[in-house]
Amino acid sequence: MGFWLKTPPIKNYEINTYIFYPAYIILTNNHYFKVLVIINLNKYMQCKYCGQELPDDKNIKIENQLDPKWKSYYLGKVKTSRWNDYGCYLFCWTYMYSVKKGRSISPIEVDKKFMDDGVYDGDLIINSKAAKCLGLKYYGREYDINKAPNWMPNVKEVDFSIKYGKQQHFVIRESINGRNVVLDPYGGVQRAINYYEVKSNDPKWKTKYFSYRKIKIS
Repeated sequence: MGFWLKTPPIKNYEINTYIFYPAYIILTNNHYFKVLVIINLNKYMQCKYCGQELPDDKNIKIENQLDPKWKSYYLGKVKTSRWNDYGCYLFCWTYMYSVKKGRSISPIEVDKKFMDDGVYDGDLIINSKAAKCLGLKYYGREYDINKAPNWMPNVKEVDFSIKYGKQQHFVIRESINGRNVVLDPYGGVQRAINYYEVKSNDPKWKTKYFSYRKIKIS
């Protein structure tokens, strides 16, 4: 079955501005989409005007860096940093790129693109090069907790634990069902937006171990 909703179109559309309704209505830039629910509960979106079927990018998940299937993978061409241990930033870039493309993309594909385009410095991802490689925008870092980017998804640098010193980790800031959360590649799970602030006992970012990495889907 399908449902229609007639409301004004959203201007300056970004991927994160999908509006979800109980009747499975999705409104996007100058197009109205209806979600058709078929017997096996799979869903797809269909443009009211042209009939084109589009991928539902809200079904894109953050990959789990701890999955044993990644145990033989390393960052870049050097064999120093396994994905299971240090793959969080690669997995965050992969999520951003997946949302841009509207489909789930493997970190294997992104890692290869990074190697081919010279994005890595050893096992470190160079932000400006990564953004250019994937067709994203990078606007630097923000260390003020009160100055979060006004778009989602984006990337957040966090302190992984209460241990002394910086335990660097990266997560995705995203809006899910109207609630701001983080999508964590460490386990491939959704967490509270301030999960790591609480975990590391740094609710106001006094340590400067937290930052917003201002990566934007263009």
